[in-house]
Amino acid sequence: MLRFLLHRAVRNTLSSFSAFVISSLCLGIALFCATFYVEREIFLNSLVPTWARETKALVAISNNATPKQVEKVKAILKVSKWVKSFSQIEQAKAWDRFLKDFSHLKDIAKDIDPIYIPLIFEVTLKKECLNSSGECSEFFAKLEDIPSVESVFSPLPWIRRIYIWFELFQKGALFFALFLFVCAMVITLLGIKLSFQASKREAYIFDILGASSWFIKLPFYFQGTFIFCVGLIISFAGLYGFCEKIIDCASITDVVNLFFVISALVFVCEVILIEFTVRFLRISIRKSDDLWVQ
Repeated sequence: MLRFLLHRAVRNTLSSFSAFVISSLCLGIALFCATFYVEREIFLNSLVPTWARETKALVAISNNATPKQVEKVKAILKVSKWVKSFSQIEQAKAWDRFLKDFSHLKDIAKDIDPIYIPLIFEVTLKKECLNSSGECSEFFAKLEDIPSVESVFSPLPWIRRIYIWFELFQKGALFFALFLFVCAMVITLLGIKLSFQASKREAYIFDILGASSWFIKLPFYFQGTFIFCVGLIISFAGLYGFCEKIIDCASITDVVNLFFVISALVFVCEVILIEFTVRFLRISIRKSDDLWVQ
């Protein structure tokens, strides 16, 4: 019996093969986008370079600043709600870093005395600073007005733009996943409707012969399962390739586990929709067939 039911399911699938392919692709891409949205932190931590994940500012202290003035700047940085941490870079260390980063300028800079390089505080900002970039920028503007502070360099405006684009991309991925999921379900149900319409007399005969409802419905469940399995393979291959070959995800196991949880929820939704669709079609066709018999 199972072989007969699978044969009917394969026949139904092949009769609407274009719908099968389109719905499988839509479902596969939807699963990929949904997983990307839910695990966006893992993906973004792999995609975004360190300098963008940990926004840093440089506070240069004037060479004429007294130790007391330097301690005052330190105190301001310690109590600031925007500062995650900060470190002091001495002149010699800053000079070595400069020569390392700009090695092509060694010949020009060899006669410069490191003592003229200002004391620098390297400040790591909190993530909240990006969410409230106006207030954070105002804090650094006030900090630069302190007489002992020579200058402040903050890439905050540029980093904020990058994060805005990433936030838009995340929301776009979510809406795209929902749109494709709806498209996949609609196409799947339309394919099942067409298959049911094509075999309605067969279903009617099974009803007359006393076949159980599961005997009539199982081929359509199998048809939906075929679509889900192909979509699952497409999305898993894309996700695994994306994590392993493109961005090197730090926690591939967590991503895969969540992917299968989302896939299970999608499968349950698909089964429920197929159940209601087949029930509705059986009722409507049974009424029309009753009229035809009369």
